[in-house]
Amino acid sequence: MLVDPLVAEQQRVVIGSGIRGSKLWLPGRLLAGLADARVLPGLGLPIG
Repeated sequence: MLVDPLVAEQQRVVIGSGIRGSKLWLPGRLLAGLADARVLPGLGLPIG
């Protein structure tokens, strides 16, 4: 799994499964800390 550093810095990240009402809220650092996660700069665009 590839994670942008901006995602890893977020307090809350929402992950959806594509099914309405099925969402997972977690800290970005937890997502970046998963065993198969790799943090790579430049994957996303800054939200502004």
